[in-house]
Amino acid sequence: MKTVMFLIILSTYTLSSEFKGRGLDKKVSYFKGPKRQHSVIISEQGYFPKSISIFEGETIDFYITSIDGEAGCMVINEVNLFASARKGQIVRASAHFKSKGNYKYYCPATNATGTVVVLPKQEKKPMRKIASEVTKGPSHWMPKDY
Repeated sequence: MKTVMFLIILSTYTLSSEFKGRGLDKKVSYFKGPKRQHSVIISEQGYFPKSISIFEGETIDFYITSIDGEAGCMVINEVNLFASARKGQIVRASAHFKSKGNYKYYCPATNATGTVVVLPKQEKKPMRKIASEVTKGPSHWMPKDY
């Protein structure tokens, strides 16, 4: 009996410690809006990728690193973002893009440039109607040419 109790206590402790630090021991948190993550590599040839596309109202977490001996940076003036990274170092920087447009990112030290393209959100399409409802027009499929 003592052995069974010992195993139950041990397994409970093991399971509780297994979930600590993985978000399961904390309260649920929600995002304030859509969030994306992008890696950006800085080299002598410039940025990779040179262009990143997102939708308006999204937040991007940039993970920036340099692969050359020289330190590189990333500056986006419109969203007040500045991040600097050395070789082998990964730096995280966040930016929120409220409106559509092209946002240039650059490094004044290396003269590298790139673009964040912020696309407009798609309009919500109306819900599909019930198939048994009467609609105008033919009730069977017709080619678009008619």
